[in-house]
Amino acid sequence: MKPVAKTEWIRQNEGADYWDRQTQILIGSHLVFRNNIQIAQERSNHSAGDSVSIGIIVGAVVAAVIMLMVIGIAGFKVYQKKKKLGVASTTEAQLPQVQLQTAALTEGAIKRLSATCYAALTQRASQLHS
Repeated sequence: MKPVAKTEWIRQNEGADYWDRQTQILIGSHLVFRNNIQIAQERSNHSAGDSVSIGIIVGAVVAAVIMLMVIGIAGFKVYQKKKKLGVASTTEAQLPQVQLQTAALTEGAIKRLSATCYAALTQRASQLHS
């Protein structure tokens, strides 16, 4: 088989406008990428009002992920903060305060997860739905 130059093979198999098509696709992808970066920078601007709630939501998600890693991920439920039950797999398998403390979750972390993050998430959810 005779070796064929790559450009000649592409011209024969993909069409003469292959390079122009691919260039336009890459230019469009690059513009979309730059636009997405700009939007992300605007949304993370600390002078904007949403930056605080986004930070709280991210903190709540991180705290919830850590709690789930410590306790387990199968069908968790969040219980009332006054009972300090935290996260349990079912209603029968509730985790008492002692287990939460042995999992190195302090009282402050429990309060923050159950009060602050919940309030911020519900407030943000109501803003999104209105």
